[in-house]
Amino acid sequence: MLPENSSAWNLLQLKEGHQKATALGKGVVVAVLDTGVDFEHVAWNSMAFVSPQLFHDYVDMDQYPKETGDPTQVGYGHGTGVTGVILQIAPQARILPLRVLDANGQGDTIHLASAIYAAVDGGANVINLSLGTNQRSTILETAIKYAQGKNVTIVASAGNDGVGTLLYPAAFSKDYKNVISVGSVSTALKKSTFSNYSPYLTLTGLGENISTTFPKDRKTTWSGTSFSAPEVSGAIALALSVNVNLTPDKILKHLSDTSTSYAAINSDQKNLLGSGLLNVNKFIDAVGKDL
Repeated sequence: MLPENSSAWNLLQLKEGHQKATALGKGVVVAVLDTGVDFEHVAWNSMAFVSPQLFHDYVDMDQYPKETGDPTQVGYGHGTGVTGVILQIAPQARILPLRVLDANGQGDTIHLASAIYAAVDGGANVINLSLGTNQRSTILETAIKYAQGKNVTIVASAGNDGVGTLLYPAAFSKDYKNVISVGSVSTALKKSTFSNYSPYLTLTGLGENISTTFPKDRKTTWSGTSFSAPEVSGAIALALSVNVNLTPDKILKHLSDTSTSYAAINSDQKNLLGSGLLNVNKFIDAVGKDL
């Protein structure tokens, strides 16, 4: 865990959650479908990633989904940063990286759907999708259904347009219980100005000024629902290391039932910000009682 995030992690009650989920995500695979990852970063241990045989780059169409580009490109380092957040929350989880976005954050829905199939078939328990599109896609929806049939939970960012609709695939949380849509609030529990909101939003994480890994052994600070979503993915990895038999619908229920309410603080978005803020401690406690 990075000390710069101590205030955020305290609000999520992460330390207390770690004391209960002592395996810290061990045995759980989280697929990160993003801009790739800097595999040589000093922050990773030797077991941070699954077998390279499962890797794929749908942008360059090769087997090595490394982070490419330069810091002037808007998406450069995004996947490395998302991975860093997940491993702060669940340090012993293993990451399956699949590159579906270029360094400008652009990608193809067909490639995204293909990567979801590959993640499921590659043994992922959780798929983190810190990305989105305004367009509903039958191809993407079919991939979501495939993941649902295999008991794989998908965590998707709500979007950063500050509007009352969710991007896809987060918007599929309306129809599929294996899709967890994640918005963002500040450490004051006020809705982030950039965060999308909706009656169908599942819950929120802390998406403002989150410190995480950046390519070439650096770290940086990011804001966006892209960085609140992996907090939830990491929490689910912790939960699955406590109870491997958790189904997506049970995960959804426990996340919703244990989140920290902030309705009074966000009265102008009543019923539009999900159940509240992720509470790792209470979530793990509920999961442990569900054995």
